[in-house]
Amino acid sequence: MMDEGQIREVILKRAVDGKLTCEEAHGIAEELAVPLALIGRICNREEPKIRISRCLLGCF
Repeated sequence: MMDEGQIREVILKRAVDGKLTCEEAHGIAEELAVPLALIGRICNREEPKIRISRCLLGCF
């Protein structure tokens, strides 16, 4: 399993203008075999926060 720093780097590479689509967040979680909640926590810790856009299920 990747550590949080590595996961953060994947998120930052895929975020556009400080936003990550919900679909992309789900894809990252599945691809890296990590809980979706971890993706959300990492996004919330960024300064400025990475916003989850076009949310599918209200998970974020």
